[in-house]
Amino acid sequence: MLSIFKIIFREREKPVIEGENMGTVRQSIIFVLKEQELTAKDISQAVGIREKEVYDHLVHIARSRCLGGKFILSPAACRDCGHVFKKRDRLTPPGRCFLCRSEAISPPRYSIRINPSKESHFPGKSVESGDQSSEQNL
Repeated sequence: MLSIFKIIFREREKPVIEGENMGTVRQSIIFVLKEQELTAKDISQAVGIREKEVYDHLVHIARSRCLGGKFILSPAACRDCGHVFKKRDRLTPPGRCFLCRSEAISPPRYSIRINPSKESHFPGKSVESGDQSSEQNL
């Protein structure tokens, strides 16, 4: 039984994103979110980590200033009454709807909208700002 657990655990550790060396887990989550809007479950499957770990990483990603875009949260909604949880501060979905007490909640979706003016080949620097002191010395 222990060997079966090891095999399953090893398969789960492998990231689904292949072809490029994605670096850290957060870098690969950012890469995936720039491509499309996803739920935490979709992100966990794409990156190869547990869904609970995704929420921890998303908190840090949402606060990050080096995204090259804006972190977008599409809020969770109740499937029965249609209430949208717009004012919810947490990134996790609620356990149940406070209006109808239903547990049928569609999960929130996350994405990163890229700002073309801020995108650069060098992380942390924008194309517009540049180093003006070196240009003046030339």
